[in-house]
Amino acid sequence: MKNFGTRLSNPTTPNRQNSPVRRAASLLEIMICLGIMILGAIGLFNLQKGSEKSIIKAGEFMVAGAVLHNISELYKIRPFEEIVRTVYHFDESGAEALPGKAAFQIKVDVETVVMPNNWAAYKRIFLDVEKRGTFFGTTLLKTALLRTTWLRDQ
Repeated sequence: MKNFGTRLSNPTTPNRQNSPVRRAASLLEIMICLGIMILGAIGLFNLQKGSEKSIIKAGEFMVAGAVLHNISELYKIRPFEEIVRTVYHFDESGAEALPGKAAFQIKVDVETVVMPNNWAAYKRIFLDVEKRGTFFGTTLLKTALLRTTWLRDQ
């Protein structure tokens, strides 16, 4: 029998000529893979931080809406003569607080409006819910969260 270029090998030892070459990943490939994974992890951490801020902001709007609703209902039933300009202070949970400890401030501005021909007098009531902001560690800025305006007759 003639040998046509195939080599018989021992079944216990692999034929090194016909087996695929195995080589490990190079250092450059590993560094590129790690770089991609680190960039992905940074993106995920930023998403987490952004979602935490969104949850906090949603909670602030919920409390501000509830406080605004309570104050506006109070002004709807208050006698016409007792509707005056004032400021209310509330903490993060919506309870009344001292001015220095307040998280929310509600400014109530009132102006008297007389309709044409002097047939009726109204009070226009402006309610602004503001939250103290920070500017480099100081509380210089205030952010208006919610506003509402309505006319109240006698």
